[in-house]
Amino acid sequence: MTPNPEPTTKAVVLAGGSGTRLWPLSRLQLPKQFLKLEGERTLLEETIQRLHPLIGADDTLVVTGAEHATGEAYTALQPYATLLEPVGRNTAPAIALAEGGYYWNAGIFVWRTGTILDEVRHHLPDVAAVLDRIVAEWGDAAPTQAVVERHFPDMPDISIDYGVLEKSHNVALVPCDIGWWPPLSACANSES
Repeated sequence: MTPNPEPTTKAVVLAGGSGTRLWPLSRLQLPKQFLKLEGERTLLEETIQRLHPLIGADDTLVVTGAEHATGEAYTALQPYATLLEPVGRNTAPAIALAEGGYYWNAGIFVWRTGTILDEVRHHLPDVAAVLDRIVAEWGDAAPTQAVVERHFPDMPDISIDYGVLEKSHNVALVPCDIGWWPPLSACANSES
């Protein structure tokens, strides 16, 4: 009997947002994740680069708003597989939609897909119901943007933090220094 190969680790990077946190640098068509705050790479590219020791660009899915696929940020998205949200509905629906048979890593959260989907079903049944309609319509076929566009607007607007993490008893914190704060602090405190 041949042993099953190790499953490939995948990454899902949430890159939504409306461009309000670092205004006036960021804006609707070019929110913070597409800015080059330090060096030649955008924050999105920096995030994906940090994944590279373990996860290649081919195994990375970027979930972002459909408006970014046609705006100034388009070129930053070209190298990656993308799932486009037709409307912003916060992080819980985006995470539920990006489900699959792999680990999930947004640089903030790490979990098995089955675990987070169980938590979503338990704590966010409205998100789970819409997700079930999307998955049922996909069937055995590859996921299509048309199905997402048809059903995603029915998702409630709720963050994964409020909808699941604050209610779950299956959560752990791992302290770490990611190194983001010095460049962001310098940018926020600059006169320009």
